[in-house]
Amino acid sequence: MKIMKNIILGLFLFLGFIAQAQVTVASININDIEDVNYIRVQVSPRLLLNRIDVAVDYGQERGSFFGRQEVKDKEGKIIKFRSTAHVINFMDKNGWDYVNEEVIWIENGYYISYYLFKKEDTN
Repeated sequence: MKIMKNIILGLFLFLGFIAQAQVTVASININDIEDVNYIRVQVSPRLLLNRIDVAVDYGQERGSFFGRQEVKDKEGKIIKFRSTAHVINFMDKNGWDYVNEEVIWIENGYYISYYLFKKEDTN
């Protein structure tokens, strides 16, 4: 009987984690899209402001990628990312594994970073 209780408890904990893993971009929970296994996150610093801009490319149509890219948490609140580490930690906590980074230097110290993430394997 004790073994059965442990199995049921473990199952509920696992399902609770899966239910909470959620990254919403432009009102779409990208964790729920079956065909999306990789995403690319663009991070751009805002010069003279103490913040960064974040855009998530999950393979959506080109017009929608350049539209509003607000990332929301599971409660539907817009995430205002403070730093690149904040972005990486948020993605990791919500079911996405960091793969690599590419930095493109523009000019005058301005750059854009692209981060590749892979959806965690839940099997």
